[in-house]
Amino acid sequence: MTMHTPRSSIPEIVWPAIPSPAGAMLMALQFQIEQSQWWPAETIEQLQWRQLESLLRHAYESVPHYRAVLNEAGLNPSQPLNTERFARLPLLSRDDIVGRVDELRSKKVPREHGKVYLKSTSGSTGQPLKIHDTEANGLFWYALTLRDHLWHGHDIGGGFVAIRSGRSAKDPDAVNDLDSWGPSSGRVFDTGPMTMFYHLTPIERQAELIRSRDPHYLLAYPSNAARLARYFADHDLTLANLRQVQTYGESIGPRSARSAVGPGAHPWPTCTATKR
Repeated sequence: MTMHTPRSSIPEIVWPAIPSPAGAMLMALQFQIEQSQWWPAETIEQLQWRQLESLLRHAYESVPHYRAVLNEAGLNPSQPLNTERFARLPLLSRDDIVGRVDELRSKKVPREHGKVYLKSTSGSTGQPLKIHDTEANGLFWYALTLRDHLWHGHDIGGGFVAIRSGRSAKDPDAVNDLDSWGPSSGRVFDTGPMTMFYHLTPIERQAELIRSRDPHYLLAYPSNAARLARYFADHDLTLANLRQVQTYGESIGPRSARSAVGPGAHPWPTCTATKR
């Protein structure tokens, strides 16, 4: 098992480390997630209902769409939730989101949630969606990303290459070499380096960049990972350090999985694949 020692914000105090405020917040969330996974299902369910009740009260007060939906479903947000009452809420479809962007946006985002950002999906499974995000939600994204690394026993000191969409990048040909794996891990640990570029980069250039960094971990769209695997196989290229290929953002089926990591289909026989 790989052991990770947190990075201390006071250089003279190595262990136990004194993390930065941002790192301490992420570690506090890690502690709660780690502890709660062993709780009885009934305890977890009670806390989930409490959180949902809080969310629905906020939605009723500040989101026009859900005020109408809750009224139509006969749900009083001041009353406790249960399975039967929660089931009255209709599912939100992609068309609903596209057609009701303004109605679905909270008119009173709590200031404690920090800044609000506009984000968009890739549209890999349908029409792209534009949504609003907050710093508080981003904190949970960082915490769960760090949880993913720890849960899978990743060697955080290793190298990482991330191939992102680049749909909103000012320079889609840019190559960014970073000192850490980003805020999710770098706020807590001393990580290895990370290189990030975009999936519209020509495949031969992608291969060149990856070979020059020789990472332990590679993150890419499933279709991009499959193209890279075929390119490496066709040109008899290898990656000596690669341990894992992670995919995201697209559906991944048996065919694409075999193309990216299947026996005999690629030159990366020691790595595994995960879907993020």
